[in-house]
Amino acid sequence: MTILSKKSGEEYKKQNYSERMNKTGRPVSPHVTIYAFPVTALTSITVRVTGMAMSVGCFGLGAVELVGGSGTAAATMEMIGNSGVLVSAPAKFCVAFPLVYHYLGAVRHFVW
Repeated sequence: MTILSKKSGEEYKKQNYSERMNKTGRPVSPHVTIYAFPVTALTSITVRVTGMAMSVGCFGLGAVELVGGSGTAAATMEMIGNSGVLVSAPAKFCVAFPLVYHYLGAVRHFVW
């Protein structure tokens, strides 16, 4: 155990981490930006994000139905579907991708 005097303790607090490591000759630990996440961590994060996206989408549809009355959500989805390929294709992808990815993530979790 190292016992520091009050003066040396104050000097130690004034130095930042990089200065202390340079003084001792030890390498500085790698920064977060150069750390590569494992594939399993990235897929787990993506499963969580898709789950949140589906929750937000369901909440939005429910809010549209509550505010607009019965059948408003179905009419909104039909309007988006009939509004042309430039709108309907990305909208369908934004619904299908989270559903499929989240489902496959659940299957992977179950099997693993």
